Amino acid sequence: MQLHKILVVLVFILLIIGCSQNPPAPKKLSKAENSELQRNLGIRYYQLGMLTDAKQKLTKALKIDSNDAQTHNALGVLYSRLNDKNTAKSHFDTAIALAPGDVKVKNNYGRFLCEQHQYPQAMIYLQSAAKDPTSQNQWQVLTNLGHCNILQGNKQQGTLYLKKALLQNPKYAPALLEISEIYYGKGEYFTARAFIERFFSAAGQFKTSESLNLGYLIENALGDDIKAEYYRSLLMRQFPDSPEVEKILMER
Repeated sequence: MQLHKILVVLVFILLIIGCSQNPPAPKKLSKAENSELQRNLGIRYYQLGMLTDAKQKLTKALKIDSNDAQTHNALGVLYSRLNDKNTAKSHFDTAIALAPGDVKVKNNYGRFLCEQHQYPQAMIYLQSAAKDPTSQNQWQVLTNLGHCNILQGNKQQGTLYLKKALLQNPKYAPALLEISEIYYGKGEYFTARAFIERFFSAAGQFKTSESLNLGYLIENALGDDIKAEYYRSLLMRQFPDSPEVEKILMER
């Protein structure tokens, strides 16, 4: 009986070993699936501010499929952030050629063109994206339309677009930051404070040097030395090499 038990245990162990030595073969990804996987990883790294890793993954995605419009679109956004405008434009041009009707491509390309002060062409793409019934994140397009109007000096129209964006998504951080800047520029500091505080709540840990500097300026204007010092300290600790810190140090 004891021998029988030992044999049963041995058979069980052999079965486990056999299973571990012969695991099921992983599903082989298609070219499109592999490219999408690398692209999504690159976009996630970009969102986390890990730009070097983002570039690596997006470049890998492009090598797998050089005709993927969304990869070119993401690389356009990345290179724009890296201030390589020529490379950014090249990727955006390719993305729009591959997918001229894609809302994401039109939205990002329109924003890029607006930053390059190519306003008429930028507005064509942004307005086309805003009218597209397939747009799922309309607040992003409305925010870019607001931003582009503000850059052209049309702050009233820009503010309307930003408020429309916030009606659709009250926690959309870029719109909150932009509208806070507008009210600060108008001298409406309490309203500016309300929007910057909503921005910090929505952005969480993903604060920027620009937003912390704006918080500092608003609290300075309101005479709240404690809050102003909090934002200043946070800015200097998290972004010591930023232009905003350099300006603060020069003023002291």
